Amino acid sequence: MDLPILRRAAAGARDAPKRARCRGALARCGRVSALVLSCLALFACGDETGSRAGQEPWPLTVQTDGVLGYLAVQLPNTTHSAFDEALGVKLDGLALDRHLLALHLDARVFGGVLGLALPLSDAGAFRRSFERSPAITSLGGDQFRLQLPAEHPLAQLVLVAKVSLGAATGGAQVSSLQQLGSLFNGAGLDLPLRLKTENGRALLAPSLEGVVVTRRVLDELDGMQSGAGPALVATLNVERLADTYYAELQQVLANLRSALLGAKLAGLGGMLSGALNEAARGGRSPLGELPVPPAAVWAFLELLGPQRVEALGLRCESLDVDVGDGADTDTELADVSAARASVLDALDAVDMEFTMRYAANAPERQVLQAFRPAPSLPGDSFVAFADPTLAADALANWLRPLAVLAHGDGTTASAWQQEFVSLCAPWDGRVIARRLPDGELALFLGTYASAEWDLPATEAWLRPLADALELELPERAAWDAAGQGTRAGNFTVISNAVAQVDALALELDAADWSGEDASQPCVRASFDFALTDDASSRVQLWLSHDTDTGDVRLRFAPTAVR
Repeated sequence: MDLPILRRAAAGARDAPKRARCRGALARCGRVSALVLSCLALFACGDETGSRAGQEPWPLTVQTDGVLGYLAVQLPNTTHSAFDEALGVKLDGLALDRHLLALHLDARVFGGVLGLALPLSDAGAFRRSFERSPAITSLGGDQFRLQLPAEHPLAQLVLVAKVSLGAATGGAQVSSLQQLGSLFNGAGLDLPLRLKTENGRALLAPSLEGVVVTRRVLDELDGMQSGAGPALVATLNVERLADTYYAELQQVLANLRSALLGAKLAGLGGMLSGALNEAARGGRSPLGELPVPPAAVWAFLELLGPQRVEALGLRCESLDVDVGDGADTDTELADVSAARASVLDALDAVDMEFTMRYAANAPERQVLQAFRPAPSLPGDSFVAFADPTLAADALANWLRPLAVLAHGDGTTASAWQQEFVSLCAPWDGRVIARRLPDGELALFLGTYASAEWDLPATEAWLRPLADALELELPERAAWDAAGQGTRAGNFTVISNAVAQVDALALELDAADWSGEDASQPCVRASFDFALTDDASSRVQLWLSHDTDTGDVRLRFAPTAVR
């Protein structure tokens, strides 16, 4: 399995003892040493204003050590209730026109996982309301403790996270749901907190070192300084997370693989394994019935490559999705037209972008580098455009997990991959799925002049994989009877409605397939879905790729059609 953490371990085994010695030294020196190092880092960095000109205001990863991810969100009015419920008191003095910053910290260094930078309009009012909270105990100065009973939702969430990680790694011996439930009757949540109010913000962290690092990230993010930008930005440094929790993640992956491939496990791992096997047989299982064998699930996990992702990010341009101001909800909802208008307005405001960064040698990165800017087409459609030679080779390499699933790990699997490249010889790089006027869906595969896709060979190539997935493919005779595999213009078309495709093929050929506008996405998808009898929403997806960073961006932007 191609794990970045395994590659690093194999390529640089000498670094592992070095990291172990560094972590041991840090643990022996204690938090004072970490604080000194953090302060030295702050002074050493000096004034970076000049060097940061043009820097991404919301980077996918931050440079500050010990930070595994961050969340920056503008505080809508409804967010106050979340703080009020957690602390048992209304927090005063929060500013609603600036971003809140939450950090995912390395708990082994900072004594906890959460660092907060809250925007303030009145620091004094905030501190007084914070100290009045029944969940907060003052220890003098800037030191506090957050104490929540076991039945509190936040305490239960933390407990579930600990038990889940322990069960996955084999550290928690929980063998039944009854035993799991009994844990919720134990002790509640008891966390240390440090509070600093400065420069219009309240900095909260489990330790003084955590406060220093929170301040450092606050200074590093240019978007936090300007106050402008998306309503929500969330990131996770997967590579740093994998390094921090190396042993735990290795055990999680080993247990998951064992559960999917049928090995016997103890505790909750055994429960998962039994559920997977029962689901695969179509029996009664809390997981339901799996559509494919468990071994195929593992193959698809290797294919999709979550183990090769280095960072994740999410942006939302707007969080303005409230319906009315809540003053008279019953009256508002009784007015159907007003509620409908509010839903459509909220839908228009949604604009989200999901980002993934792949490792430099990940096969997904080679696949994406083969794609070219695709044109925009009207109607319900999926459009992708690629360099056919580069894409065929990259896709064949990426399909290795499925080749192994279908043929085993040997020369037959390699031959299966190479056969895919040969099948793609007529392909000119265009793939279009288009809904026809009568509602039928047609797949258009761009082909060179005087060339046609070999569908019988494609069926024969797919059959070993379909057998491994326990899926049934239609026979060639059924495809012929349905009129599939029709040549129309410069396309091989797979559709039941062959009479409608000729004119559409000419229209598709006339689109701009130059691939020269680098600002355009390489994959587009748009489709409508009904909201009410007289209103629908057009959902548009754009996939783009940054060849320098390896970032893949998927943008989701629905538009209400009234």
